[in-house]
Amino acid sequence: MVATLDDKGIYGLVGSPERLRILEELKEGPRDRGYFIKLLNLWPQAVKYHVDILVKGNLVSESWSKKGRRKKIYTLTSEGEKAISRIDTAGQMPSSDWVEVFMGSRGGEVVSYLGKISDGKWHDLRGARQQVGDRKLEILQKNGMVEIDGRAGRVRMSEFNLTIDLKWVKKMAENRSSRVKNGDNTWST
Repeated sequence: MVATLDDKGIYGLVGSPERLRILEELKEGPRDRGYFIKLLNLWPQAVKYHVDILVKGNLVSESWSKKGRRKKIYTLTSEGEKAISRIDTAGQMPSSDWVEVFMGSRGGEVVSYLGKISDGKWHDLRGARQQVGDRKLEILQKNGMVEIDGRAGRVRMSEFNLTIDLKWVKKMAENRSSRVKNGDNTWST
């Protein structure tokens, strides 16, 4: 039986950094197996194994090249495009006020609250406001970490993926440094 997206879920099919990298590269356009052998520095059989899983899961399609030496060309399918957009491997850069929320004096309270609502169910918005405050809830929502349904008075944690890379850290440090020079010792924007 062939594993499908419905059977295993996206993380079951992708399930390895190699397959994730293959999907990322295919977002840029069709590639052949030789490209992935060089990129991933893997044996041809290992690359074939990973690509075959993606093909059988309908995330990648394969066809034969029409020019030059005959070789298989791999392309991201529409299912693969949807899947990779759900994973969003590049992530979203957190806003500068995110640092205030998680690294400020009360950052532990926010992390503790997110842990309480990480079950994916809706929770009382009033309790969230009491525990973390309106401003921090707004920052969490802006960064895609929580969904707020104001009409029903409820909040729930969203699946999210934030990327904190060297460029972001450097930018934050530069911003903070300039604020400190001006007498502002906070992390917020």
